[in-house]
Amino acid sequence: MSALKKSKVEAVTTPLEHFNLLHAPAHGTAVLWQRESSGKQWHKLRPDDSHIPALLHAQAGTKDGFLTVNEFKWWRQVDNLKSLRSLYVDIDRFLSFEDVFDALSDAKLPNPSLIVWSGRGVHLYWLHEPMPARVLPVWQKCQDTIVKALASAGADPAAKDCARVLRLCGTLNSKNGALVEGRVLDPVPWSFHDLCDEVLGPRSAPK
Repeated sequence: MSALKKSKVEAVTTPLEHFNLLHAPAHGTAVLWQRESSGKQWHKLRPDDSHIPALLHAQAGTKDGFLTVNEFKWWRQVDNLKSLRSLYVDIDRFLSFEDVFDALSDAKLPNPSLIVWSGRGVHLYWLHEPMPARVLPVWQKCQDTIVKALASAGADPAAKDCARVLRLCGTLNSKNGALVEGRVLDPVPWSFHDLCDEVLGPRSAPK
């Protein structure tokens, strides 16, 4: 894996930028959770909902906003999974930009598409082409492999399910007041098969 030049890295500072990286174009319903709310805290972000930009703009600077990594038919449950969008890992300690790539190199994992500093840790995303729910077993095998490979870097062993919500860029972590910020390394999603080969190793040729 080659080192990435910092000049190619672009900041992700707003909730809408974060949402668009994960869910544009949408194939299912993403789910947003917000702590600071005048009413409901959970919001279903359905495809082609014209209110999404305004809702996400309103999250900027608020405390503890979270967004689903993947998309669902109705609600964030495995049985309702509609579209897989990204592999991810939740690392429960602060890592610098350089620390992230050292950990990935040691684990022999590909560079992520997006790095998000959550205020007290870091989230790595490997964006991939939208995939249907039937590939969940393969997706989950990749998740398990990534979390295990990055265990020594502080990967949360419980954060590997498809219905996970992670902190939203542009919001604040109420535990320390830090702004959640990201850096996009490559906005172009991986081919799912290519990403699986990178994580799990190349598939054996049929005999």
